[in-house]
Amino acid sequence: MRLDSIRKKMMVYFTLVMLMSGMISVYISYNSRMLFDEIDDMFKFSLLFDDVENKLEGSQEALMAYVETKSSDSLNTYIESSEDLAKLTTVLLQKYTQKRGALSLENVNNMVVKYNQYSAEAIVAKRGRDIEACRKAYDLASETYGNIQKIIDELKLIQLDQNIAIYESLATNSQKIQNFNLIMIIDLILLTMALVYQVTYKMTTPIIKLSNAANEISKGHFDGETIIVESEDEVQIMAIAFEEMRQNIKKSIGDLKRTNEIESKLFEKELQTVKMQTLLNDAELRSLQSQINPHFLFNSLNAGVQLAMMENANGTLEFLEDMSAIFRYNIRPLDELVKVREEVDTIRAYCNMMKVRFGQALEFSLNVEDAIQEVDIMPLIIQPVVENAFIHGIGKKEGGGSVHINIVQENSADQQFIVFRIEDTGEGMSQEKINRIFSKGSSDQTALKHPQKSHSSGIGAGNVLQRLKLFYNDQAKVEIKSELGKGTTFTIKIPVLDREAALDV
Repeated sequence: MRLDSIRKKMMVYFTLVMLMSGMISVYISYNSRMLFDEIDDMFKFSLLFDDVENKLEGSQEALMAYVETKSSDSLNTYIESSEDLAKLTTVLLQKYTQKRGALSLENVNNMVVKYNQYSAEAIVAKRGRDIEACRKAYDLASETYGNIQKIIDELKLIQLDQNIAIYESLATNSQKIQNFNLIMIIDLILLTMALVYQVTYKMTTPIIKLSNAANEISKGHFDGETIIVESEDEVQIMAIAFEEMRQNIKKSIGDLKRTNEIESKLFEKELQTVKMQTLLNDAELRSLQSQINPHFLFNSLNAGVQLAMMENANGTLEFLEDMSAIFRYNIRPLDELVKVREEVDTIRAYCNMMKVRFGQALEFSLNVEDAIQEVDIMPLIIQPVVENAFIHGIGKKEGGGSVHINIVQENSADQQFIVFRIEDTGEGMSQEKINRIFSKGSSDQTALKHPQKSHSSGIGAGNVLQRLKLFYNDQAKVEIKSELGKGTTFTIKIPVLDREAALDV
């Protein structure tokens, strides 16, 4: 970036004003000099005519005196005057032919030459005592002298007219020059004022803006208008440095705020982790309390499976295998991730057991998309809900009913979700009971002090809702729609997390 200092700009501006003042002065001086030259030329021309006339008259008087007296002094005077006359007419013809008219001046010069010629013949005849030739030459010289005087008088009249015209032209031009000079002086004053205004405005305006911005910063306002200076000088450097300082202060304050927010979020995250662990511990405790010696139960179930196989009791064999699978799934740690497939297999095993219990009175369907079978999710999401549908919905309704489970994937603009939808045709729930379920799922203390247990997992719907809230950071959505006597629809919508993000949770 090219930097022009204020000192350099001031020197350039003042030099420009001085140069323009000098140019105007030179122009005025030049025009005045031209006027003076015209006037001087006019007077010199008049004086030259007077000199020619005086020398011509002196030559004529000296010639006449010589012819009458034959005096050597008269002869010397004539010779001197005639030589000067010849020089003057030559100068007049050379300098003023273009300005005053070549024809008249050339006639004067030719006639002066003839006059000198006739005079010389008269002087030669006088010396030779040829009176007749001398008289004749003298008369021709006198006649020529008269003609020259007549032409000079005519030229003087012409010169007078020309001098009057020249004077009027000079007077008009002088007035125009004076007017133009006045305009130039006024323009110079206006330009000087404009330059002074430009310099002071460009210097003071950004400084005033910097002062106002500094005042705003002192009040804690950092979002003011950006100060832009295009002068490329020290003021621009100050403005750029000021903006960098303001942005750095603003950034530092923003960093402090973000640091505080991050620390606050980390604290909330740790608090949620503690709450989650407490709920997991509580759920596992209740689950373990509902179990009597797991090794004994496993061994007993295995013994029953072997007995069923020996007796070819296939129905009993399948029942015991489903029961063993459910038991094995329910006692696993609740802080470990499971696949959708594992959750679905457990639900299918549970439904198979319920078919044994309810027989033909139960209709059951389970649909899950293949693309989400291997997605990691939180364990025991829908099993407690399905258990409630069988036990508290269909189990209390005469004639049985149906349970339909659909697990699908939904995509939004920037997130993928898994939707679990459990529909039953049981007795339904009142709005008060639905509100109580959500109330148990929204309060940690409620979930801990008044645990709701399910049939096989030992975990109630309130615990499921609370774990969803903590595990998915309020991204999980739960909806319950129910109508007394007609059934209930329980919808759970959770985001799809990659395994690393899920493990971090």
